[in-house]
This record gives sequence, C-alpha cells and structure tokens, in this order.
Amino acid sequence: MAVDELNFVLAVLELLINLASIPASALNSFLVARTQLIHRNMKFILVYQSAFLIVRSVGRSIICLGKLTIDPINAEHSEPTRTIFSLGVYNRNFLAHVLIIERIMATVWLSTYEKQKSWLFSLLWSPLVFFAALFNIIMMGNSTSTLFNIVSNSSILIIGMLEFLRIYIGGFPNRAPSLSEKYQLSENIRIGRQLTPALICHFLCLSMNVLKLYWSQFEVPGYDYLLPVTTLLGSFFGLLIETTTIQFHPFLKRRFCQMLGRIFDCFCIQQLRRSNRVSPAFAQGPDQRMGQQNANNRHGSSIALQDIISGAVMPTSMQPDRHFAILQKTWNAGPIPK
Repeated sequence: MAVDELNFVLAVLELLINLASIPASALNSFLVARTQLIHRNMKFILVYQSAFLIVRSVGRSIICLGKLTIDPINAEHSEPTRTIFSLGVYNRNFLAHVLIIERIMATVWLSTYEKQKSWLFSLLWSPLVFFAALFNIIMMGNSTSTLFNIVSNSSILIIGMLEFLRIYIGGFPNRAPSLSEKYQLSENIRIGRQLTPALICHFLCLSMNVLKLYWSQFEVPGYDYLLPVTTLLGSFFGLLIETTTIQFHPFLKRRFCQMLGRIFDCFCIQQLRRSNRVSPAFAQGPDQRMGQQNANNRHGSSIALQDIISGAVMPTSMQPDRHFAILQKTWNAGPIPK
C-alpha cells in the first residue's frame, strides 16, 4: 500500500512538471525563433531541443494520466505512448553532443563562423540524431544494448565537455589571435558559460537513465521505488533545461521580460480603463509610447538610446539640431583672431 501511495504522489508531481514543461518549451522555442542575434546553427539546435522536450512531456503526461485514472502498471508499458516518450528522450540525449560540437566549431573557425549562414551543419546533424534515436527505440527491447548506448553517450558527453573546456582554456597554442578573433573568442566563452547550466541538466538527464538501467541490469533491490523517482527527476531536469536557457541567455531573457512587460501593461490598462482613471499617454501602450518618443527625437527634443544587452531605454537631453546650428554659426564666423 505504501508503494502505491508513493507511486500516486510521484505520478501527480511528474504530471504537473510535464504539463509545465510543455508551455515552457513552446515559449523558449518562440523566443529563440524571434531573436535575431543568435547564430543560425545555435538557433536550430535550441528549437529542435524544445520541440522534442515537448514530445517527451506529452508522452509522459499521457502515461501519468493513464497511471492515475486507468491502470498504474500497464500504463507505463503502453507501446504507443512509450514510443512517443522515448523519441523525445533519445533526441534530447544526443543534443548535448551537438551543442558542444557547435561551440567547438565557433571556437576553431573564429574569423569566419559568425559570417556563415549556411544550413549545412543543421542538415547534417539533425537526420543523424533523429535516426539514431529511432535506432535506440527499435533496440529498446534489448536492455543490454540500450544500456551500452546510454553509457557510451554519457562517456561521449564527458569527453566532449572536457574537450570543450580544453579549447576555451587552452586558447590558440600555435599562433596569436587578432583583435577581432580575441573579441570573438571572448564571446564564445561567454556563450559557453550561458549554456553550461543547460549542459549540466542534459548530463543529469543522461545520468538518471544510466542509473535506472544499471539498477535494472544488475537486479538491485528497490527498483520499484527507483523507477518513478528517476523518471520524475528526468522530467524535472528537462524543465530546467528550458528555464536555464532563458534565464542565462541575455537576449532571450530580455525578450522574455519585454513580453511580460507588454502583458502586464495590457492588463494594467484594462484595469484602469474599467475604473476610468487611465491617462491618454499610458493608454497608448509601450509600442505607441516608443513611437511617440521617436517622433520627439526627430523634432530634436531628446534622444532615447537603447542598451543592446538589457534593452533598457537610456534617455538623454541632447538637442542635435541646436548643436549643429552652433557648429555652423562658429564655422561661418571665420578664423579666431590671434
């Protein structure tokens, strides 16, 4: 009875986490697709990641609902839902390697990588990852083969992270980089640090799968307790992959805060309109107010600068028309007498 109660509680928690992961992944995919300052290869990887995290969350949500409403045992072994769930899991597991490879490419080809707009890299890795995930699903009935695949993937992930750190710490041993390459290298290191929490979450997801399969392979007692716990933690770390990606990437975080600000402004405007206490300027909304600010700029009243990282408006009191008029008057006055 205690096991049934524990499984029920864990199933409810996992269902809530997976239901939260679906909109979080959709939001992350939307923010990445709308952000222009992310390289095309990185953008495709992050959108692909969000898509298959949604697939995994949908599969696990169906399984959890089946465990809570129909059959707590057979729902876990339903072939259609397990196929959907496994497709999301294996695609997610391979993406950590792709992220590391993409950052290595950005470091090796410093002078040309940011200028490359080709889809070749994405067209090469995405079919390989998808068919590798399908192969793992087909081989899922053989626990030894699946265990070997996941252990090897974890080893490759560790080696890739060590190689990733070696390139960033070791730098360029054979030649001195130019000034532009030094700047690009610093940007790559910054982006690598931003992706570190997501990579750690990827590694923890892999660790949960490896632990579960090792426990099953060697028939260690307590597997009935371990299986729902590791699955719950896998769902939780999957949610953290999306939230940390938004939290630690400044452009995604800025766009997310802007979107929340617009939603909050619209909500406040509606509430103030109902109470008939909204001013005409505030009722315009943030976009209209920014347009009015730009109109004021053209008339020379002020200039509003926007920070590229935070997106904050930095107003100044400069008057360009008056400034250039003074310069023209001084020029026309002729040379200053000695």
